[in-house]
Amino acid sequence: MDHIGTADPRRTEFAIGSYVLVDYHGTAFRKGPPSKFQTYLRGPMKVLSRNVNTYTLENLVSHKSEQVHVTDIRPFHYDSNLVDPKEVARKDIISEHVVERILEHVGDVNKRSTLDFKVRWEGAPESEDLWLAYKELRDTDALHKYLLELTD
Repeated sequence: MDHIGTADPRRTEFAIGSYVLVDYHGTAFRKGPPSKFQTYLRGPMKVLSRNVNTYTLENLVSHKSEQVHVTDIRPFHYDSNLVDPKEVARKDIISEHVVERILEHVGDVNKRSTLDFKVRWEGAPESEDLWLAYKELRDTDALHKYLLELTD
């Protein structure tokens, strides 16, 4: 049996600039993510710095930084030729927030895969409006309403 004193202290180090996933802090009544539709880890987030057992991580969507204890961090393994960490991180935003309405779009309405939409989140200030691709919003009521209004 391995004793904690003999464990390699480097096993929980994450390189500056690398990407990590972060555990959700549940409540006393519910562990894990805020919704059963979300994954148990959020992110990825970019490692900005380390101070002993705490890392400063950057949210790739909002660009806000937060302090996270090393025990709440997991490595994000991905193929950089196939996966963009920012695109993965955007899925957290969509599953955590409710789209209040679509404000505008860019792209060809006849080619939905080219469309990007500016989203207003329910209960969020204008400063948190975000541009998202059609594929990320295609199942939301707000998008369907917006598209119907375009055709009227």
